[in-house]
Amino acid sequence: MSLISALKPAQFQQLSATVLSGLTADDVKSLSAAQIKTLDGEKLAALDKDGVKEFTAAQWKAVSAAAAGGLDTDQLVAIGDKVNLFSAAQINAIYKGTEELSKEQVTALTATQLKGLDKDAISKVLNTADATFQAGEIEAISVKVLAELGEDDVKKLIVLGGAAAGTEVTRLTASQIGAFKPETLENLSATEIDALSGQQLNGLKADQLKKISVSAFGDTQIKELTTKQIASFTPDQIGELEDTQLQALTTTQLKALTAAQIQKVNIADLLEAPANAGDSSIKDLTAKQIAALSPTQISELKPEQLKALDATQIKGLTDLQVKSLNVEDIDDTQIETFTPKQIAALAAGGKLGELIDTQVAKLTKEQVATLNADAIKALATAGTLKDLSDDALKAIAPKSMAKLEAADITAIGDTRISLLKETQIATLTKEQAAGLSGTVATNLTEAQVGALSADALGAISAEDFATFTVDEIKKIGVKAMKGLSGEQLQALVDGDLAKFQAFSKAQIAALNTTQIAALTVEQVAGMSQDQVDGLTATQIKAFTGPDENDENNQVAALDVAKMSKAQVGALSATQVKALDADAQIAVIDITKLSATQISALTEDQTKALTTAQIAALDDKQVAALTSSQTGAFDDTQAEALTATQVGKLTANAVGGFTATALAGFTAGDLALISDKAISGLKIGQLAELDPTQFNEFTSTQATKMASDVLLKIIEEYAANNSN
Repeated sequence: MSLISALKPAQFQQLSATVLSGLTADDVKSLSAAQIKTLDGEKLAALDKDGVKEFTAAQWKAVSAAAAGGLDTDQLVAIGDKVNLFSAAQINAIYKGTEELSKEQVTALTATQLKGLDKDAISKVLNTADATFQAGEIEAISVKVLAELGEDDVKKLIVLGGAAAGTEVTRLTASQIGAFKPETLENLSATEIDALSGQQLNGLKADQLKKISVSAFGDTQIKELTTKQIASFTPDQIGELEDTQLQALTTTQLKALTAAQIQKVNIADLLEAPANAGDSSIKDLTAKQIAALSPTQISELKPEQLKALDATQIKGLTDLQVKSLNVEDIDDTQIETFTPKQIAALAAGGKLGELIDTQVAKLTKEQVATLNADAIKALATAGTLKDLSDDALKAIAPKSMAKLEAADITAIGDTRISLLKETQIATLTKEQAAGLSGTVATNLTEAQVGALSADALGAISAEDFATFTVDEIKKIGVKAMKGLSGEQLQALVDGDLAKFQAFSKAQIAALNTTQIAALTVEQVAGMSQDQVDGLTATQIKAFTGPDENDENNQVAALDVAKMSKAQVGALSATQVKALDADAQIAVIDITKLSATQISALTEDQTKALTTAQIAALDDKQVAALTSSQTGAFDDTQAEALTATQVGKLTANAVGGFTATALAGFTAGDLALISDKAISGLKIGQLAELDPTQFNEFTSTQATKMASDVLLKIIEEYAANNSN
């Protein structure tokens, strides 16, 4: 046994470094743990290297960290791979000095030792050339130490601990990856990023990811990132994604992009369909993400991308985005998925007119119903208004028809014009209706005709108006009647006047005086009882008598038998004179004529009066008879006068009777001539009286007679009595 081993620790501690340097290898090997604990760095360095290299684990355990820091190069070389017996604190102490472990010693370090190494030690270990690490060793490095490493050390560690280091090496854990300071990752190369596995990538935190150049990620690595990590990239980083990286995103990852990120996506790089199973495409964008795209991005969509959007995505488009669409790239089937509000925005952006016929044909009634006049006009200008479906055509808001020209409406089609609703037809202007082609106008339905305004109705050509059916004419609105021109009314003449006679009482009553005056004689004569009943006093006064050629006498065409007393009474004196003596006067209900009208009768008209009509005259009518009228009476008409009527004759009327007519008075009637009226009797009227009639005159009448008349009567009276 060595004498040295017999020394107590306190005694051993008294030995100087010089003394200790003289100990043999065997002496050194025999030192107890208690003795070794007393050594400082100088004394430990003084010990024989061959003895030190034979220290057992227990002996090394007794070496203080401070003492271990004193080991010299020769000792460390001699120790070799037994360095794995050192504690982490001892190794840290060594690296704090001027000495460093060899690559073999670094390779020999255990996971436990690496776990306890501080930042400086780990840094030197990582930078030991050609040193290798065994399974479980790199993952043993504490996250606290990793968080203190600089950029170069981090890069080195990523290469050593990444996927590229080989499966036999325990790689960096996700927690360790997440411990790196963000700024240490800022300059990672593609090679360095590529060294990380998917699990390791999952350890990257938001602040770390913001420092990494996304272009360094491989396409497959992009797929490994979580949705939370994807969402943590800055918008500018997302904008840096290469086309293959963007296309490699999974559906879940793509959906995780925020609105701000979406606005930086190179939208044209998204495929319309996944390139590989698991990859994303433009179809995977949510409606909210679609709505976040800038107008520029929308305008950059390729035809195949735009056609790939589904209904939900399309409905997510904002008004501003819709205005930026390249509408020619929209699939026909997509058109009907746009909301009415979006279609209105498309129109507001001047894009509606760019739709082709097959696209317009897909517009729904709900979409078209929201379009204003400018939008509808845009379709017409583009020549696609006619391509609207039947339902869509009927959905055009009435007020939106305002800017259409007649040619636009005609272009809808001869037969399809009948599809328009009454409310739409009701908005037709005079100009629009005037320009409708004949076939369009003639294809209007009964209900549509009934919806025409006065201006629109009046603008239709007389030729086209004449093609209206009886049922269509019946449907013309009462208010619209005032729009008819004389030419149109005159066009309604056929073999039996059926079309003119189709007008109702209310329709006839709505005609103004100009229209009444424009009616043909045939139409006036052919008016039904219902139509005649509709004539107002003002209208009746508008009927004209014969023209300068003694033709076109509307008044003479009136069926007076159908006229009411008020209507007949509305005839002016001039009109009464225009009545036909035989056809009208002879059949008229004489009681319907006023006294003024009676006085207006011409001699021919008076001659046409029947005895029944004369007998029906009331007191005022009889009193209105003029001398020229009574002068036209024949004896039969005179005889028809009743006793009461005779008493109502005026002096003027009495003086008008011819001798023959006066002789026709019924026996005893001459005595009924009033005292006032008898003064009108003239001597020439007495020529045809018989003796009996001379005897009828009364003494009271005699006082009012003209002298010559009275003398003549007395003369005849005396002569009769002498016989």
